Order: sequence, then C-alpha cells, then structure tokens
Amino acid sequence: MKQITKRQQSVLDYIKHCIRSGMPPSVREISDYMELSKTGARCHIKALEKKGYIYLLPRQARNIRLTARDTGAGNISYSGGVPAIAVG
Repeated sequence: MKQITKRQQSVLDYIKHCIRSGMPPSVREISDYMELSKTGARCHIKALEKKGYIYLLPRQARNIRLTARDTGAGNISYSGGVPAIAVG
C-alpha cells in the first residue's frame, strides 16, 4: 500500500476506532472530530480509498469500510466453518 500522510493516518485511526466501536463514521463526524470542512474530510477519505486503506460502499450512508489488509483479515482462522477474523 502507498504511504499516507500524518493527517490521513489520523483520519484512518478515527475511522478504525468508530468501526471497532460498532458503526462507521459519517463524513460529518470525521469533519467535526478532525476540525475539517466536509470537503476536506471527503478528500482524506478519497485519498485513503485510492491508496487501498478503505473502500466505500456505493449509495449507502456510513459507507466506509476497512480493507482486508487493514483489518488483519490476512490471518483468518476458521471455527466451525465460520471465518473468525482477529482484529488487532
């Protein structure tokens, strides 16, 4: 994956925190937390998507998802036929 800026890393860390807490953040929540405009938040989100750290589900609210590489899904174990992903 391509390198990201410190600011993009901060946005990514916030996205990870929200997802692990149960719900992906909205663009507005990212902009409020990072003290950015919504346009600035969208630019960081698009850059993270382009660099392969996240992906966006089309036409859906709270559509930010982590890529398999970023969730640790490379280390998938199976328990009873169901994939168990260890998220670190």
